[in-house]
Amino acid sequence: MATPFEIIGEDGFTKLVRAFYAQVPTDDILGPMYPADDLAGAEERLRLFLLFRFGGPETYVEKRGHPRLRLRHAPFPLDVRAAERWLSLMHRALKETGLPEPVDAELRKFFRDTAYFLINTGQAPTEPLVTLVFIDADSGTEVGEATVRKAALAGGFEPGTKFGLSGQPFVLVRTEPIQGSDSERVRMYVLRQ
Repeated sequence: MATPFEIIGEDGFTKLVRAFYAQVPTDDILGPMYPADDLAGAEERLRLFLLFRFGGPETYVEKRGHPRLRLRHAPFPLDVRAAERWLSLMHRALKETGLPEPVDAELRKFFRDTAYFLINTGQAPTEPLVTLVFIDADSGTEVGEATVRKAALAGGFEPGTKFGLSGQPFVLVRTEPIQGSDSERVRMYVLRQ
């Protein structure tokens, strides 16, 4: 089986990380955590780490040693809110980058697991999370995405459930798990009202 690096190469990771960091400076939660004079350095460190972690060159380890993610993130107060915002920005970056489905699914799972592993302030969520991908049932285009706690899905969503997405009302038509990915992602087919 090919590694994500073999599938998307260095260019794919570079585009993903660039799309993520383009959002950081104006974000009210994450922006203040990144020194403005080191934003380019943070971008390069994440890029090198992801290349190393997903089958690419070991430049990150050669320059910085073992990743020691918890230790490196210890100086920053990371709570559930920060983890969820980080995931939200990364999900937007993944959508913008449009990586192939197997790579997208693997990265989403890794990012979710890692974001919650790095929480060092407050209470970490103890239940699994599910990413809901909202698809316009008429056009087939993605209209939004949300990560929710699995308990919020107890009993599932019935057809006819109403959602507000991007300031517009939608109604649920049907749901389906996303094939070829981990079971923690669900397509939610919706229609504009």
